[in-house]
Amino acid sequence: MYRGTFRYKGWCETLDAMKALNMLDDTIADYSGMNYTDFIAERAGTDSVDLRKKVALKLGIPEKSVAMESLEWLGFFTSETMNYGKTSPLKLLPAG
Repeated sequence: MYRGTFRYKGWCETLDAMKALNMLDDTIADYSGMNYTDFIAERAGTDSVDLRKKVALKLGIPEKSVAMESLEWLGFFTSETMNYGKTSPLKLLPAG
């Protein structure tokens, strides 16, 4: 993490959202064949229908918030396969 990371607009809100979704968990699980949408749905405890709306509701933030836009930009609402096997949610986060 760089010194300026915390100063980056929206970083604290995004990190708080990741924390609320248990994305900072270091418990190992099998994510074989899972895509990013499935991962976020699993972390949010919901299905993938209207996922952005459900995640925003769970977090208590607007769908157009900085945190939601950051999760979108990071690719967590895509159907791209993650290409991971047994790992932790924390290890799935992009490295800065």
